Amino acid sequence: MSGQKKAKSPLLDEIEIDFARPDDAAEISRLLAVSFAPVKDVYTDEAFAHTTPSAEVISGRFGEGPIWVARLNGQIVGTVSGVPETQRYYVRSMAVDPKYQGFGIGKKLLKALEADAESRGYKVIYLYTTYSLQSAVKLYKSCGYQWVRDTAEEEFYGTAGVEMEKKIGK
Repeated sequence: MSGQKKAKSPLLDEIEIDFARPDDAAEISRLLAVSFAPVKDVYTDEAFAHTTPSAEVISGRFGEGPIWVARLNGQIVGTVSGVPETQRYYVRSMAVDPKYQGFGIGKKLLKALEADAESRGYKVIYLYTTYSLQSAVKLYKSCGYQWVRDTAEEEFYGTAGVEMEKKIGK
């Protein structure tokens, strides 16, 4: 049934998006590992380690920008973090537990991040992903992100990818 809009999942109404707390770092680390485990083979070992950081690394990121989590009945099922930079706002560490992908949680997380970026006066948000993560590329495109350039293997620990961005604000 092409052209029909997918019905909104009742699950989405139960998802709460809020700022992560430092004591969420271990759970965020676990979520990133679980979320990226099915696609580990598209990354070099070094790139995978960078994509799935330890709780200690995540704890250090609280000083770099906001981190959001999606909670379902108190359990973290999604996360995204933002890094305000000089000219653009960077989307980092976006993940949704594989059991909960496809319900709109990623879009809900991106909306929270985008609202923060806009409130800070940013006009452009950007991110990096790999073409192998087709569901992520599809999500970003559906949210208005557009291809900027292909990224070379040397830019991310031997794993090529794509840079995407979205213009926001007025």
